[in-house]
Amino acid sequence: MMWDTFIEQTNVFAVLTAGGAYFLLGALWYSVLFGNAWSRGLEEHGVDIDEPTGKEAAVKLLITFLGNFFAAFAMSYLVYWTGSYRFASGLALGLVSGLCFSAVGIGISYAWEGKPLKLFLIDSSYHVIGITLTGIILSVWK
Repeated sequence: MMWDTFIEQTNVFAVLTAGGAYFLLGALWYSVLFGNAWSRGLEEHGVDIDEPTGKEAAVKLLITFLGNFFAAFAMSYLVYWTGSYRFASGLALGLVSGLCFSAVGIGISYAWEGKPLKLFLIDSSYHVIGITLTGIILSVWK
């Protein structure tokens, strides 16, 4: 019953916008803001980054956008479930979700993979900020 009500009340444009904002943040994050530091960090860890072909790039971008969209959709459910409809509550919900799910999950994986702290900070902060951004957008957009 709660799921049906949620689906009926879901603002698809808000979810698409939140997912799109998360996607655009990633485009800026891994190019202009931290692209060089991220690439160097991966190379220092022994990961070679080959320039993807047009088709490979399109597939990677599609997978990224779908992931951002599904994260925004899940956040919209959390917003609905918690009744978070103000900026401050969206900020808190996003920060808690980003830190406790994204950053913790990435941190566990990086600990086992032996990746450097610099990569953890770049990758996890992107997701924490992206999830927080979706929480804010979905909380204030009715």
